[in-house]
Amino acid sequence: MIPNETLYRCGDFDWVVLSELQIIKHDFENRSFELGKRIEQLEEEKMRLGLDVDIHKLEVEKLRKGNNKAEEDLDSLKMDYKKDARARKNALERSLLECRNEKARLKARVAELEKSLHLYRSRNSMIELRASLNKIEELKGKIGELEDTLHNSYWLEGMIKEKAL
Repeated sequence: MIPNETLYRCGDFDWVVLSELQIIKHDFENRSFELGKRIEQLEEEKMRLGLDVDIHKLEVEKLRKGNNKAEEDLDSLKMDYKKDARARKNALERSLLECRNEKARLKARVAELEKSLHLYRSRNSMIELRASLNKIEELKGKIGELEDTLHNSYWLEGMIKEKAL
């Protein structure tokens, strides 16, 4: 056997030594085959990675859509909140205006009632004053009568004393 050469079996023939060119060709074919397998593996991995990238892109797109939807919902909620706040503010302003109007109306009514009470008291005072004046005039009349009676009594007493003398 030849120690530095590679022997190959060729069909039913005995082991033969291949020429260097055949060995290089054979090594090239093996290397090409291995590289072909490696290329297939890399292409499969590329395809898998491409699918992974596509999946990631879809997930990113889905997240973007979800984020956009969340932002739209947030904007919508902000708008609704602003509308509600504006409506509450307007309702409070209307209520405040109504309360102020009611307060002014009540103040006017109180002033009217105070004036009416003053007039009533004045009228009652006038009636009481007239009654007092009438009573005074009546009493003056009685005093006048009593003075006349007293005067007449003094006169009669003076007359009786003159006759008795």
